[in-house]
Amino acid sequence: MLNELLEDYQEFNEDEALDEFLRLLWNSKYGCRTYKKFYTFNLQPSALNNNQELIDLFEPYQKIEIKHAKSYYKDKPSSIDMIRVHINNMYMYLTNEDVYLSKEYFNAKIQPKKLYYEATQKLKNGETIDVDELKDRIHKSQIQAEEFRQRDVDKKISISFREYKSIINNYILRLFNNYKPPHEYEKLYGWEITSYHNAWHEDNFIVKYFCKSLTGYMMNYMKSLKPKIEIIKKCNQCEVSYKPNSNRQKYCNVCSAETERKRQLIKWHKNKNKYKKLPN
Repeated sequence: MLNELLEDYQEFNEDEALDEFLRLLWNSKYGCRTYKKFYTFNLQPSALNNNQELIDLFEPYQKIEIKHAKSYYKDKPSSIDMIRVHINNMYMYLTNEDVYLSKEYFNAKIQPKKLYYEATQKLKNGETIDVDELKDRIHKSQIQAEEFRQRDVDKKISISFREYKSIINNYILRLFNNYKPPHEYEKLYGWEITSYHNAWHEDNFIVKYFCKSLTGYMMNYMKSLKPKIEIIKKCNQCEVSYKPNSNRQKYCNVCSAETERKRQLIKWHKNKNKYKKLPN
């Protein structure tokens, strides 16, 4: 069905095809929600040699909570539903401060669990445990986790789903206009589909096209929101500060003009015998 909508839009310039796609997309029942996942370990006092100080240290971290995002659906989603699922996930990635955080945050957050197993293994091997050092490592890991979380949150954007929907609709119009079916794509770019089999359908190609393109568009949108950093350089000749026109520019505009004038003058003197004098 998805390929038929795109064909109708491009071949017959039927806006109804685009309207029908948007209706099906935003009426899709497929949603996305957050849920809590707990990373646990079973604290065994005997594994810590019944050391109360170690027991008290690890006890608060037996159940570490981290939030995740999850798309939910019971039946098999259609091609348009799959695009909606991707759009939902992108919104969570871009805006939700609790999910889609970095691996650095995740690893730092669950570090106490790793340190627990590390400590029990050392005690099993007859090694001694420096409790103060262990406390310091756990404390630092949780500080790092918060720093990583804040860094990740600062990269998020604040946008309502209504605004997001409007932006996505504009990009979908662009995708409808730019779409090229697989056989045309092969002719233009020499690309060959190597995954033809009974389960493959042009809709698979279209879903990938939509999802990858929308991701790229939204990443560019996020970049456009960041304030541009004004780059100031010092001229290599007069040391005056100036705003370069390119990364390769080494001189201010005045020195650049003077350097170019000297270069042209040297070039002229070097080749002046090649130039024929015009007769009087």
